[in-house]
Amino acid sequence: MNQNVNELCKDPLFQLNLAIWLAQAQALSEPSHIYPLFYKSELSIYSIGSLLALLADIRLTVSGKIDCQDEVRHQNRGN
Repeated sequence: MNQNVNELCKDPLFQLNLAIWLAQAQALSEPSHIYPLFYKSELSIYSIGSLLALLADIRLTVSGKIDCQDEVRHQNRGN
């Protein structure tokens, strides 16, 4: 994978991953290059989507290789 920074920043998966990292508390004992801006601003991620599921072709490819659920729904833990 040889992407430049501009291409990487346009990638929706990269953007989602970054948002998740920005919303997580970072361990004080471990140095990190990510400043948890959302977490420090008391913002959190409530839900990524109401229902997450693997696409049918991906599910067929991985069946028997990994155990996965048909669907996953986010449950609020009261945070």
